[in-house]
Amino acid sequence: MKKQEDERLRFEQLISDLSAKFVRVSSDGVGPEIRRAITQIVRFFDFDRGEFGEFSEDNDSLLVVTYVGNKLFAVKWRNMKVHFAATEGTHSVVQTIASGS
Repeated sequence: MKKQEDERLRFEQLISDLSAKFVRVSSDGVGPEIRRAITQIVRFFDFDRGEFGEFSEDNDSLLVVTYVGNKLFAVKWRNMKVHFAATEGTHSVVQTIASGS
């Protein structure tokens, strides 16, 4: 029971910290702050990667604008094209994956 309570408290603290940072961030700092937030979330849950993206207006493609992880994974999402235009570590990742096949 104590472990669950500690984990819940850590999660609530993460959400509180992330919320406080976004309240104070300037408009030109939103992108870097999103990357930091995804990094924190990935570490908290011990995930291998995290992405933040935008769907096109016609929902035909997804532009991943922030990617945190060790490597790119092939992504399939409703037969749409997925475009990676994000920074990974110290190098830029720009890749398009056609997801219809």
